[in-house]
Amino acid sequence: MDIPTISPGEKGSYEKKQAILSFARRYPLLGKARADEIAGIWMNNDTDGSPSAHILGIARTIGGAPEL
Repeated sequence: MDIPTISPGEKGSYEKKQAILSFARRYPLLGKARADEIAGIWMNNDTDGSPSAHILGIARTIGGAPEL
């Protein structure tokens, strides 16, 4: 999966950054449908395209997201 980097748009707390990176690490275990469901809830379905791809893009920006 080719995930571009995405700016988080705001300076997040340490805890929020850790939650994003944790989601990225667990993504392969969730499957796309479940990951999109979780990411959509977290983001209030406020994104175009795949919510999980958006979160993974932010994870790549803040550092440490695994290659998928």
